[in-house]
Amino acid sequence: MRNGSVDGFFGASYSNARSEFSVFPLLQDGSADVSRALCEERQFVYLRKGSKASWDGKKLTNPRGTILVQRGYNTANILRERGFRVDESVKSAEDGLLSLALNKADVAVLRGLQAEKLVASDPRFQSALTKAEIPFDEIPLYLAVGKSAYSRNAARIEKIWNEIRSSRHSEQYRKLLEAAGAR
Repeated sequence: MRNGSVDGFFGASYSNARSEFSVFPLLQDGSADVSRALCEERQFVYLRKGSKASWDGKKLTNPRGTILVQRGYNTANILRERGFRVDESVKSAEDGLLSLALNKADVAVLRGLQAEKLVASDPRFQSALTKAEIPFDEIPLYLAVGKSAYSRNAARIEKIWNEIRSSRHSEQYRKLLEAAGAR
């Protein structure tokens, strides 16, 4: 979106850096409107068993220092702001978990159900890794729109965001979430 090759993308977390070239649904005070997010996705801390790394919901301890994060996610910026070294070399949740299992790091912060399901069911990870019970963060994900696309048809984009809010708060949507095992 930065260079105008696409008009928007799904699943974008809000950040000041992204708002320089993107438009997100906003409240009147200028903050992101969570009610018009596509979803909220939890990020969990994954720990290599036998390491001295830990997460208690407030304090992340990582004696080896480096934390694995999927490339391109805002999580890396959040961790850097908190003083951690970040390795963004992993492309997917599975890559991050595999790196942990192979002892390349002791901690990974990964998004989504894929990582949760892999740790719970994949033998490569069950004996080597654990998921901390308390999420690291819950991030609203949006349909972000490029500034030029938004300026061409702001009313249409606002209508789409309003429909997202309506759909997410419908009974049918809640039933789909329950069926999928999401919260």
